[in-house]
Parts: sequence; C-alpha cells; structure tokens
Amino acid sequence: MAYIIEKKQGKQIYLYQVESYWDKEKKQARQKRKYIGKKVEEQEQIQQANIKYEAKDYGQIYLIKQIAKEIGLDKILKEVFRDKCEEILEITYYEITEANPLYLYESWREATSLSDEKKERKQIENVIEELGNKKEQRYEFFQKWIGRNNKGQALVFDITSLSSYGKENALIEWGYNRDGEELPQCNLGVVYNEESLVPLYYKVYPGSIADVSTLKNTVSDLVMFGAKESLFILDRGFYSATNIEKMNQEKIEFLIPMPKTVASFDKLMKQSYGLQTSIDKLFSYKSEVLAYEKQKLQIGKVELEAHIYFNRKRKNEEELRFLRKLLDIEETIINKGFTKEQEVLDYLALDSQLSKYFTVNFSDTKLKLTRNNKEIEEHLGNKGIIILLASKPNLARESVLSLYRQKDYLEKIFDILKNEFDGKRLRCHSQASMEARLFIKFLSLILYSALTKKMKISNMFKLYSIKEIFYELKKLRIISINSSQFYLSEISKKQKEIFSKLDIQIPSLLT
Repeated sequence: MAYIIEKKQGKQIYLYQVESYWDKEKKQARQKRKYIGKKVEEQEQIQQANIKYEAKDYGQIYLIKQIAKEIGLDKILKEVFRDKCEEILEITYYEITEANPLYLYESWREATSLSDEKKERKQIENVIEELGNKKEQRYEFFQKWIGRNNKGQALVFDITSLSSYGKENALIEWGYNRDGEELPQCNLGVVYNEESLVPLYYKVYPGSIADVSTLKNTVSDLVMFGAKESLFILDRGFYSATNIEKMNQEKIEFLIPMPKTVASFDKLMKQSYGLQTSIDKLFSYKSEVLAYEKQKLQIGKVELEAHIYFNRKRKNEEELRFLRKLLDIEETIINKGFTKEQEVLDYLALDSQLSKYFTVNFSDTKLKLTRNNKEIEEHLGNKGIIILLASKPNLARESVLSLYRQKDYLEKIFDILKNEFDGKRLRCHSQASMEARLFIKFLSLILYSALTKKMKISNMFKLYSIKEIFYELKKLRIISINSSQFYLSEISKKQKEIFSKLDIQIPSLLT
C-alpha cells in the first residue's frame, strides 16, 4: 500500500511517498520512502518542477460506498436506473454525509473524490426532475429491494410529517403536524423489516389523510410488491376503537401499545391485581427482571390479547422523575409571587398533564396550593407498566417485547435522520421534485440504518456518533500528482479502528 505522509521541519512541510513491503530476510514489514517535494498550504502545490499536487476528501465516501455494496443497494439501483445509477448514489452520499441544500452539491463534489467528470448544478437538477417522473422505475426498485430484504414475519410501520414550502404540489396540505410547525405538509409512511432492521418501502400521502388510511394503502402496495403476510408493529398514534375495527376488517395483523389514558388500561390493571407483587409471574429478559401476565380484551367486536409487563426498576425511575417534576413546579409557583388564582391556573395550563395534580385557592391574596393525592397516587400506580395489544394469538412474551423494542429503536433512527441530517423540511415546489427528493431520503435512510446496525453490533455508539465518524474519515484523502499518480494520505490509528470495528476493509492504493 502506498500513501503520502507530511513531515514538518521548522516552518516547511515536506511530502514523502511511502510504500510498504514485506522483507523476506528479516521477516517483517518495512517501508520505502521517496521524497516528492515541498508543500505550500495556500496553493496545495509541491515546489518542484512540473508537479501539481491535489487532495480530495475520500474516507467517508469510501465507507458509504462499501455499505451500499455490502447490502446490495448499488447493484439493484444499477439494474433499475442503469446510466443514472451513479448520479443517484452520489446525491445520496451527499445527503447522508453533508445534509446541506442541493445548491451546495457542486462545490461539495469538486472537493470530494468522485469521478473526474464535472457535474454542474443544472445537470443534477435535471437528474432530480427525471427521477421524480420515473414512477415505474421506483416501483421496480421497491419490488427488487423488498424481494431481497423481506425476511421474517414482522414489519414496523412508522409515519411522520415532512413540512414544505411548496405551493404547486397536490400532496402538500395542512394537517396535524407532528413537529408542531406552522407549515403545510405531506405524510411519509415508512415500512421497516423488523429482523434485518432495513427500511423496505415508503409511501407519500397528502398531509390531511388519517393514519389508518395510510396503513391500508401501504399494505395493498406491499402485497403488490410480493411481500408476504406480516404482523405490523404500530405506535400509540394508531390506537382507537375505530382503527382497530378497520384493521380487523382489512385483515391486518398488528401489535400496538395501549395508551395509559384509555379506560381499558385501568380495567386490565384491575384484572391483573397482584402483578407488581407476585413472585410467580417474574421472568428474566436479557439483563432485566420483569413480571408478565396475559389477558383477553374485547374492543368493539375485536378480541385481542393484552400482554402486560411490569418493570420494577423502571417504575422507581419513572416515579422519581415524576415526583421531582411535581415538586419543582410547586416550588416555582410559590416563588413566582402570583396574586390571583387565574394566574396560577394559566401557568399550570402550560403543562396540561400536571394541572390535575393541584388545587389552587387564594385567601386574602395568600396562595394555597394543595396536592391532589388521589390523582397523584393513581398516576404513580401505572408507572413501570406497559400493555401491548396483539391481534395475533399465542405470541410468546419474549417475542412480543422484542418486537416492540425494535420499533422504538427504529423510531430513533428516523428521528435522528430528520433532525440531525436536516430531513424535517422539503425544499422543493413541484411534485416531481418532491418525489425525487423523498426517494433520495429513503436511500439515505437505508444506508443510515445499515451503518447504525453495524455500529450497534460493535458497541461503537459509546465512542462515536455517526457524524463524528464522517468527520474523522473525511480526513482520509486521495492525493493526486499531475492527475496521474494517486495516493492515500496516511491512515490514522483512529481511522483504522473505525474500519476494523465496522468490519470494513481498510482502503488501499488506488490505481
């Protein structure tokens, strides 16, 4: 492997070409060094006759390319989009590593070790517009991608709102905005494979369409693409008697957490009296000790199985967190010096969930704040409890809990991609442009999920965030001399550790 190293002597920096080789006689690795010339930082040139020095970012692109190859994403994109495959992948690399607006793409590409062919902004805009109009090819991609990755029986369905400034787009409408933004939106429903943690499919809906309608249409599409019958893991936003009835009518199997605010939750808790104290109901799950019970529950005409879990450690943590918040609010109200009852009520109304735990009275302009002990005790009684409703009978307690926790893990990936990687708003106006950008974001989500899985397996999140990995690998550069000789800059110990932990081959000399 050959690479360039820099050696500083005084105020000058000297460049050497280093090539490793194996010394058969001494039976050890040795190095040959060849002096290239003197580096001038401002011009990034070598002060030697007829030699031009240029360095481009490489490490982070190499990592993402290897992951795309490893999961077969590049192969399927090549089969479907053929001559446009490279442009689509490059825009995806830009999306995931930089998370900047598209108008900066051209400058980024010039500083990055991609092909030498120059791509102007207009060319990229044309690729985006063309991709947005290729509905048949996008469907072909989903069919091939689902065929490759649909393993196991459970699918996680997540839906989010994407705000937009677009005005000439039929899919952008006013509706319930999950991010609380004062902007119209579209809804994006994403399906993950629970076993492989890979995003399989997404569908775009107008911003005003209800969640249960999105699920029904998504199921129809998945059947069309050849996905097998599956169990859908949903979030609390789907819970309602009407939605459960509709899913039952459509024969959609589901697992959904039950909100603690519904009357049926208290009913089940009364039926499971003793769950929190019974030794017989304890079981071990990974490093946790949990209590478990299963009950039948009728919602409308639908019979479900309720899987009830109690975690004593979580109960203690949640109780302390709640009581600390309660006491902090109480102390703040007393110190605020309110003189009217309505002022206190308005302050409590800022957190509607806390207002029911206090009674407010004024006597001779003196505030009397009383805790509603019954409400507080009832609230504390449900801490550490989770109830998961399953339409499919006879699921094992460990399997149900594992499926639910995978849903939570995938939601975090989605949230990070939206917030850390600037995916919350769509900066496009036409529907074709929006469709293309969403497809690129979906490809980014695939690569991001694959990288997250590798980092989770190797416990790398204790050391790095994904952004930190990109910044560290960006320091690994390709150096060209006279646009004909290419070398890697020296690979640092930290970079080698990253590649090793991710089980990615360390890059070597490019020719």
